Amino acid sequence: MKNDKKGIFEVVKHDGPGRMGKIDLIDKKILTPSLIHAHFHHINYNSEKIVILNVLPDSLEEKFYTNVFITNTANPFIYPNLNQNLEDQLTLQPNFLTVPCGSFVELEWKTTQSFFDILLKNASFFKEMVGKNHLAVPVFYSKYSDLCEKQIDTLSQIGFDMYILKNLGEIMGNPRQLVEFIVKVRERIQPDSLVYAPGLIHPAYYSHLIYSGVDIFDTTLMIQEARRDSLLLEGGSKKIGELVELPCNCQICEAYSISGMVKMPSKQRFYKLLQHNILFATSVLKRIRLDIREGFLRERVELSSHYSPTLAAYLRILDKNHFNFLEEYTQIAKKGIVYCIGPESYHRPEIERFRKRISERYTPISGIRTVVILPCSAKKPYSLSQSHKRFREVIRHFGKGLIQEVIISSPLGLIPRELEQVYPAAHYDIPVTGDWDQEEIEIASASISKYFEKLDKETVLIAHLDGGYREACLKASNLSGKEVIFTEISGNVAGEKSLSNLKRALEEYADLSGAREVSKIDSLRKVVDYQFGIGAGEKLIPNNADIKRDRMGNVKILLDRKLVALFNQTYGLFKLTLRGAESLANFGYWIEFDGATISGTNLFAPGVKDADPQIRPEDFVMIYNCSKELIAMGISNMSGLEMKRSKKGIAVKLTEKKMD
Repeated sequence: MKNDKKGIFEVVKHDGPGRMGKIDLIDKKILTPSLIHAHFHHINYNSEKIVILNVLPDSLEEKFYTNVFITNTANPFIYPNLNQNLEDQLTLQPNFLTVPCGSFVELEWKTTQSFFDILLKNASFFKEMVGKNHLAVPVFYSKYSDLCEKQIDTLSQIGFDMYILKNLGEIMGNPRQLVEFIVKVRERIQPDSLVYAPGLIHPAYYSHLIYSGVDIFDTTLMIQEARRDSLLLEGGSKKIGELVELPCNCQICEAYSISGMVKMPSKQRFYKLLQHNILFATSVLKRIRLDIREGFLRERVELSSHYSPTLAAYLRILDKNHFNFLEEYTQIAKKGIVYCIGPESYHRPEIERFRKRISERYTPISGIRTVVILPCSAKKPYSLSQSHKRFREVIRHFGKGLIQEVIISSPLGLIPRELEQVYPAAHYDIPVTGDWDQEEIEIASASISKYFEKLDKETVLIAHLDGGYREACLKASNLSGKEVIFTEISGNVAGEKSLSNLKRALEEYADLSGAREVSKIDSLRKVVDYQFGIGAGEKLIPNNADIKRDRMGNVKILLDRKLVALFNQTYGLFKLTLRGAESLANFGYWIEFDGATISGTNLFAPGVKDADPQIRPEDFVMIYNCSKELIAMGISNMSGLEMKRSKKGIAVKLTEKKMD
């Protein structure tokens, strides 16, 4: 249920759970992910806008410079009198008030329970008293999972503008606990609440934590490293005296030499090192914001995983244990290439989603009695490659459309020819060596065996494969109990000798008796099933549908000369019209608008009364008014659950509206 208080944070763009957003303050708008830092008059912040979160004044003695944020529990603004605490916070004129909590040292279960009881009491009091002020609340990691989950659930039910992840220092070296804590918080809180991770966090961790849903960091580490005479570097830090040259082209590294900085008075050197460290962290965040804009955040995370085994383990655990969390926020399709460089890419959500949908939403075309299994190609779609043109020439010699073609690829698994244009099947790139590791074989064989199990017992399976492709198919044959006839490969799979062997196998084993020719409608229906669910294809494209192609090469589906859907070759998916959407009313992807008609070209989140939870960003969705009438079509900008729970932001970009 959405409350009436206007939100302070608007999600502008997702890339998985990672998001770029705007914090809407009275005097400025701040882009996230961003950095909170204290005001030091000696530091040139290079005009980067910041959030003020109860930061202590500049007059604080230098020895406390690593403890300048009031969100740190060991601070002088914790009082037993909550009214006095609130009054003292207001005198600092922060952008966010913070629920006081006291110092937390976890010992036994009862002590932790008592601490959380006090925190929840304070949280309820502040929520009631702050009025229109924006409020942040600490959320503590605890080894007692029952208490930790209860704390998160209760705080999320009360509702806050910002959640501050506490005690992260105790689990930064334990990727499993770190992943579980952050995901628990993000899954339970409002989707347009800010998540702040304070403390000693190196920028090498930023991409992973942002991908998990963190929005804000602070300069605690930058201050500490400057006090230690250290500069931040990619993946670590170095003492100034251990360097041969300064590491970057920031204004500090450009203006000073190592010897000059070593000879500086300690206080002056501290400020110079601190400025470098802040500029370094800010540049990392700016680059990540660019990655989110470009849809490149996942690649950045995979790249950063090589900084340490902890980060590599973090991503593996996130992928393995939290596919549903990642997939909910991951676009159905996006611009650019999906780079699958190695094991870090095998389980990325768009790849895992593709395999899952092939398993759940694809059924083999009826009437086909012979299937040829082929290797993938570097060129996409596969049918445009020279190797597949040669394969298809041989196969079509035995009857065009009478033999089913499927392709094997790592890490996608099995791709039916009808779905070779569907994102990401025509949009990925992998290093091609011919050698597959054991995990690639396991993934592909599982996908292939699920397909085999859907075929009739009499279906003939002919595999024209070598290397890892052959190993995966052989394992799938053993798993499913389906016999596979393997052709003999002589050198290149697309070479003359190998193609002659494929032709010989087809002559000897292909069963074309009773097989019917697969039509264009059959293939397009499979795409609709993939996009909306099994059976949707026959509803959207009945036998009397007309199929036309426009000047751009896009395929149009017409009924009674009226457009019902347009096949976009860029992503291999359908864009529906209102007429087409009417036939898919029972297949989901609906949004209930809290009104009668929509003005403008966007549907904003506050206008969403309810939404289908299976909606993902970039899905084509159907919008109904409060009278259950279909009034618009559009492309979702959020997942269904997110648009239902958010107070700000564009939920759907409209593509068509019903005329009054």
